[in-house]
Amino acid sequence: MTTIVLDKKQKIKESIKKTKEKRKNQVPKVYQLKISYSNLNKQQKQWLEKIFLEAKWLYNYTVADIENRLNSKTEKSKQVEVKTPKGIETREITCLSSQMKQGILDRIKKNLTDLSKAKQKGIKVGKLKFKSDYRNIPLKQNGITFKVLKDKNRIKLQGLKKPVRVLGLHQIPENCDIAKAELIKKPNGYYIYLTCYIDKN
Repeated sequence: MTTIVLDKKQKIKESIKKTKEKRKNQVPKVYQLKISYSNLNKQQKQWLEKIFLEAKWLYNYTVADIENRLNSKTEKSKQVEVKTPKGIETREITCLSSQMKQGILDRIKKNLTDLSKAKQKGIKVGKLKFKSDYRNIPLKQNGITFKVLKDKNRIKLQGLKKPVRVLGLHQIPENCDIAKAELIKKPNGYYIYLTCYIDKN
């Protein structure tokens, strides 16, 4: 069992090393793809609304007690406490996957690091504030949290049975490496921002 774990760690290390070497000859480019709302079914529309609500719950729950909640336990949590006009209520997390939760928590860590750096430079900083709306969910891993189905003009999102139709996939070059994505909510609809790496040449 230990040998299997060590082999897996070694493979991950080698994969990271290869990717770093490859990135030296590549440049990142972000493509904006719009989710075709008219092509969504009822379940997909409800899921998109709920996932941003759950992201807000998770973010505010973590920020309310950062010292005790910014950890892997929260990442696996299926429930969070939410402050409502009636008091504290427990809400179920049903749409956010573990990797999406991890992405949100990683972002909180980065924000804390940025605040700390600013403080060291003598800039007056406050604490992280609660959000009344959450508009940006990280999709960390191509093939797991999302999958591009270019020939079908669709993207499969983790947690949704049916892929969503997107506009703009024709922009993506054939030979690029798709690295990560972000699910974005804007006043005029839902978007996926796709980060790709393209050869410098």
